[in-house]
Formats: sequence, C-alpha cells, structure tokens
Amino acid sequence: MIQCRKTGLYSGVVRLVLPDPAESALPLPIEKHCADSLAEAGYTESSFPRESIAEISRFSVSKEYKLRCARSTDFIKAVGNDSEGATLQKDEVDKRMVPHITLGLFAGVLRMSLENNITHWLAVMEPTLIRFLTRFGVYFQPVGEPVEYHGVRQPAIAKVDEVLTTIFNSRRDVWDLVTDNGRLYPVPAMPEVSVNYGG
Repeated sequence: MIQCRKTGLYSGVVRLVLPDPAESALPLPIEKHCADSLAEAGYTESSFPRESIAEISRFSVSKEYKLRCARSTDFIKAVGNDSEGATLQKDEVDKRMVPHITLGLFAGVLRMSLENNITHWLAVMEPTLIRFLTRFGVYFQPVGEPVEYHGVRQPAIAKVDEVLTTIFNSRRDVWDLVTDNGRLYPVPAMPEVSVNYGG
C-alpha cells in the first residue's frame, strides 16, 4: 500500500500473490478464472517453474484519495490553481497524481518480486491500466480475450527481466525510480527484448 504521510490516507494498493510453498502446484487465482485465455496463448501451469511466478492483484488507486486531492487546498495550490474554494476536475487530479501513485505501486511489485525471486508475472487488469502502464515503458502482454472478473479485465503476462530491460531502453527516468537507480536491479545487458510467452 502507498500511504500519504501528511493525511495518513492510503492512496493506492497492490497485492502480489505467490504460489503456496507447501503445494506449489495449486493454481493461482488467475489460473483458475482465466484458464481458457491463458491456454489460448500457449500458457500452461508447467510453462515456468512454479516457485518463480506470481500474480499481480488488486492494482488500484484509491478513488477516495483522488476525491480528497480534488478538494485539497494544498494540492490545488501545488498544481497552480490557488483560487479560494476551488475544486479540481477528476481528469486534472488523474493527470497530476495517478502516474506517481501507479509508479509507486509498480515499484512495490518489483521490490516484492525481487525479494521472492519471481521471474514471471501474471495479472488480470483493466485494459486501460495496461495501456496506461505502456506510457512508462511497462509492457504486459495481453493473452486471450478480456474476461468478466470484477468487471471487464484483460489477462496478461510478463517476464520481469524483459519488462525491466524495456523500461531501461525506453524510459530511463522510470527505470531509475523503480530500481532505485539500479540498486535493486543491475543495468540490463540485453540491448533488445524478444517476447515469447508460449509453452
């Protein structure tokens, strides 16, 4: 979770679901709910070592926090509108705040993944989130068709080192942020990335 130091409000949350160490063969939630889409892409539960995969889950920015930002005098002044009683439009708050929170959540995912030796991510995300992440060089490969899973969601998959290499090559500022200037992850050696998530 990401928490605002000033207000104490949580601005975003993400969860990393790891395989059960006692029964690693048990499917992750995405593998149960999106089996057809994953199979369509050539993914099976034996595609990667079970201990090296994890599911990114509940990746979201707090609607309550965005609403509080829109009404906050401090935030309104910070973005250049200091009129008394002003309230920002939702799209202005999204433009100013959501990218920072989203990158913070992704940095948290990366840190948890490195701590647990995760090499591959599975996720079921809103298509808009997948497109939004590409703005920062974060590419997830959509697999199969969107599914109904707490709303319309797109199953997706990514290889950690390929994601980080792409970020390094396309958005060095983002790479510096999420890897703490390379402290968490070494400078990638691969100049190019080839994506193949088949079996």
